[in-house]
Amino acid sequence: MCLQEWSAMRGTPWCFVHPGPERHDANHLVNCQLSMTPQQLLQIVMIGSSWQQSHGSSSRGYTDLLNRLDEVASLQIDASLAAISQLSEMAVARQLSDQIPAGSGLFLGNSMPIRDMDMYAGSRRLCNPVAAADVAVTTITPNAAAAATSPSSSGDPGASSSSLGSGSSSSRSAGPRSEISTTGSLPETIVGVPVAANRGASGIDGVLSTAAGFASGLKRPVTLIIGDLSFLHDVNGLSLLRAGEMSPPLTVVLINNKGGGIFSFLPVAGAVGREAFERLWGTPQNVDLEGLCRAHGIPHQRVTSSADLSTALTNAWGINRHSVVEVITDRSQNLALHKQLQADVQSAVHKAFDLLTGLLVRDCVWQQQQQQQQQ
Repeated sequence: MCLQEWSAMRGTPWCFVHPGPERHDANHLVNCQLSMTPQQLLQIVMIGSSWQQSHGSSSRGYTDLLNRLDEVASLQIDASLAAISQLSEMAVARQLSDQIPAGSGLFLGNSMPIRDMDMYAGSRRLCNPVAAADVAVTTITPNAAAAATSPSSSGDPGASSSSLGSGSSSSRSAGPRSEISTTGSLPETIVGVPVAANRGASGIDGVLSTAAGFASGLKRPVTLIIGDLSFLHDVNGLSLLRAGEMSPPLTVVLINNKGGGIFSFLPVAGAVGREAFERLWGTPQNVDLEGLCRAHGIPHQRVTSSADLSTALTNAWGINRHSVVEVITDRSQNLALHKQLQADVQSAVHKAFDLLTGLLVRDCVWQQQQQQQQQ
């Protein structure tokens, strides 16, 4: 709601992209509606970007500025998370997005997991084309793997690689070089792993079962990141995993902060007493989640540090069966950690913006002086 309110106050234009004619504009913010899929829009943007790079454009400097600020934000996120001694929920999202194997899928639980993944996920540091890309054959070149690793048709061996998401220039160029397809499809290296989510009737119910169904329909391993209350709201979903050992494995990254962490971000947290807040909104739980997994015959690992998380994820993905990685975090510190990280990133980006725009102004003045001298 913060972004919508901010946009409404400033009259920021909104563009809604959807393949059908339906309206999804409860807050009356949409100025433009494009009847196409997000993949089609991305293809158009990429072709336009490629043309701009070939022919030059007045927006090139602005694009470069945004890319550099994005890199600054990404580097600051990494630095700030590394400075936090305890395992934070932001670090879980960051680490999971960096480690998730190519050829798998990702399912995002509601409340904090989907928000943290949206805000803090790192760029995909791919060394090979994404094998999972065949799930979107309508938007991916069938021979994209070959195109991504072979010289371009123009014979230019120095063409740069491309990927999506925040990250430093070195991370964006780590994967194989990819080309803009002329057949109306996207290279595999840009698509990344398939991502899905499910709102549910009450926001957090049915997520575990839906993720299991997502893995079955995708026909490849899937990793689910989910909170403890959402996990408990669909604990019967464990029976699907117990009965579906022949299905593609579902790795459940279970963030256990013993309650509802998202409500600490809302005004109600400061409007009522601590006891009332915990009873009505925090809703702490003390369920033996490992015991639940053991009762259903599901392998379980318990994680309390970043180093342990990396090892646990590698182990879970390696056993090729359903499993749960329970990550213990401190809900009482979650809000403060988020605010500190956001303040760090804001400060770094503002300083970089001042520096970079100052350089742009200097270059502009220098160019004007050169033109005047030539006249």
